[in-house]
Amino acid sequence: MLPATSRLNSMAARARLNARRHRFVGYLAISSSLFLLFFLMHTVTQAHYRKVEEEHKFKLQELASQLRAGDMRLVRPSPSDETIEQQKILCPSAIPSLVSSLENRKYLIQTRGVAVEVLQLCTTDNPENRQTIAENMEGKYEAFTNLIRDALDELDHTSSKSSGQEAILHAIGNAAEAIWILTFSNVRNHDGLLEVGAVDALSEVVMKCKSGRCSRAVMWSAAALQNLAASYCHSDSGRCKWKWDYKSDGTHEKLRLSSGTPLDVDAQNVRETIASNVNLLHKLVDITCSGPVSGSSEDLIIWPSKGQINSDDEYSTSIIPWASAGLFKNLALGGPEIRQVLQKDLDLVNCLCRMRKSPDWLEELKSKSAMYNLGVNFDDDKCYLGEAVNEEDEQVKD
Repeated sequence: MLPATSRLNSMAARARLNARRHRFVGYLAISSSLFLLFFLMHTVTQAHYRKVEEEHKFKLQELASQLRAGDMRLVRPSPSDETIEQQKILCPSAIPSLVSSLENRKYLIQTRGVAVEVLQLCTTDNPENRQTIAENMEGKYEAFTNLIRDALDELDHTSSKSSGQEAILHAIGNAAEAIWILTFSNVRNHDGLLEVGAVDALSEVVMKCKSGRCSRAVMWSAAALQNLAASYCHSDSGRCKWKWDYKSDGTHEKLRLSSGTPLDVDAQNVRETIASNVNLLHKLVDITCSGPVSGSSEDLIIWPSKGQINSDDEYSTSIIPWASAGLFKNLALGGPEIRQVLQKDLDLVNCLCRMRKSPDWLEELKSKSAMYNLGVNFDDDKCYLGEAVNEEDEQVKD
């Protein structure tokens, strides 16, 4: 038996140990309670935040509906009279908030996608709003490429048949369409988007997005690359006029700017970047060669100029080739080396030659413009490299 003093010391030690255990259990219980409280508060805060965001997205959707004014054309080279009026009323005061919504990466991709859709609707054929957006986007152009890349990442984790994927693809298409129109004849938008890697982001959409449900996103990405690769001039329309000089034997010698159209934007660096991406070029040739559309616009084949947004028309691969042909139109401005690649090393001329007879005006226009810039002659019967067609009316304007 232990002496009385030892027993007392042992009992005291056990008491201290038990006390520490009780304190630890108490601390653990308090910590668990605090964690649960924090988790519940965070959950409630997140739910509230998402509710506020959902309400904001609904307002953005209403704004988009007002600006569309019932015009659901898939490709809208110019707005309706109703849209023009709504642009004047709604856009000037809304643009700063739209830019903030697009820039906010805490927002869901779907919300940012609606914000960029409204920006695009504000600027269609409206240089004033385009410039206002440029002023508000200063230092923030990465919002466009962030949206595209975030959406591409999200696609890898989303079911191919879910409504979530459709909304994500719609957001990519909206961002690409916005880049298409914002870069048209606007130096600040053009340079700002190039600086944040718009060419790489759009090229990634063309290369990675392969299902039919990607068609609208790929179409607008190719169209946006077309405008990024374009040169713009100090003219009423912002477009440049190009003219061929010919050798004494009648063959093409040099493609140059017509006199009286000074250059505002020279996108030669963009043309060289795209032309150096061999895999992208082959993909774009494949897309171009999948056209043209045929038959009546009432047939099942969707014409790009007749397609409707928010319908199954967005999933038809037949809406894409006009945009890739338009990109080749501008790549052909890149000089003799790039034209040589496009003329000889790729089966592009034959595909453009077929497309020139398309019943869809978008495909006809882009293919004929591409062939002119490539130095390809064409008439009703054939297309050929060789003796030049000298009549000025053979040049097809953009």
